[in-house]
Amino acid sequence: MHSNIAITGSWIALNGWDRRDFLMLVEEQAPSSPISNTQRLVHVPYRGGFFAQPRTSVEIKHTPIAVLTAFACRLETLENFLDITIAALEGVKGNKRLVLTILNCIQSSKSTSRDPVSKWSVSHMIKTYKKKHKKLRSKHSNSKNSKNKKHKKKRMTSPVDFQVIFLNQPFSRSVGLNRGAEELNKNEIAVVLDVDMRVSTQFFTHCRTFTTQSLTYFPIPFVRLRPTEMNQEKIQVEIRKNVGSWDTSSHNSFAISSNDLRRIGKKGALLFNADISKSWGMEVEDLIDSLTSNGLRVMRMYDPTLIHHYHKTDCGNVKGKICLGSAKLLGSNAKLTSHWD
Repeated sequence: MHSNIAITGSWIALNGWDRRDFLMLVEEQAPSSPISNTQRLVHVPYRGGFFAQPRTSVEIKHTPIAVLTAFACRLETLENFLDITIAALEGVKGNKRLVLTILNCIQSSKSTSRDPVSKWSVSHMIKTYKKKHKKLRSKHSNSKNSKNKKHKKKRMTSPVDFQVIFLNQPFSRSVGLNRGAEELNKNEIAVVLDVDMRVSTQFFTHCRTFTTQSLTYFPIPFVRLRPTEMNQEKIQVEIRKNVGSWDTSSHNSFAISSNDLRRIGKKGALLFNADISKSWGMEVEDLIDSLTSNGLRVMRMYDPTLIHHYHKTDCGNVKGKICLGSAKLLGSNAKLTSHWD
């Protein structure tokens, strides 16, 4: 019997007017085993009027994934992030986990109030979330099993390991992510996500596809604009015209092999240079410079499975042009121009 084949992703790399590289993510499913499938990245080169040979394909392996996130202050945002991210990770085959680093809120020098998000409040929220999450997943699994009993099919999900690290110091994204990176295992893919990012299961497939030895993935996210008259759910993951734009200046979400991180690690930091961590976004540019100077390649492309949810941005005294650009984009009335036409 023939296998069922579906194209789940496609990209074009334009090298010139007569040179293009077509990349297709293909999923093959055997009829005899509907829960077992194989994914491959197929490369089809186009060279001046014909499709050249050879056409190659690489099987996407189920490399373990570790999502690294640094957080402070916004409990509701964190809970929304966990709802989306954990659910997306559950649909990923193989080992996966979330490493969450909690730091203190940065308070104004004139404020006399205590940190509004204490270790207790975060611990309580996460404990409550885990109980709710476990109950919902158990209910969902039982419902699926009863509906599909005749067909002997189930939705293949598996649990996500959850690790929380507390650091008793003011929030610093670089410090939090560096601490989380210390927990990485050998041969693991580190996926860096902020709590304002919304992803789907397919996003993690892209991370595995474009993160191999000596290849790193820096996707271009879709940024949702400030909600106006429309009621938009905070955990929604979708791209629609006139509600956002692609942020080509963003490099904050990325995926990289833990082996490559250890190879380029500097000054005791596996991810970022602590000396420039106060410059918003500049630590990522420094990381990219380190990657390229050490012979690693950077895959950069639009990813519709990565959404930056709107939030207020206050750069304050933070240095760095990236923060200013991000704040301007998030609050703008710019509209997405015919990207799919």
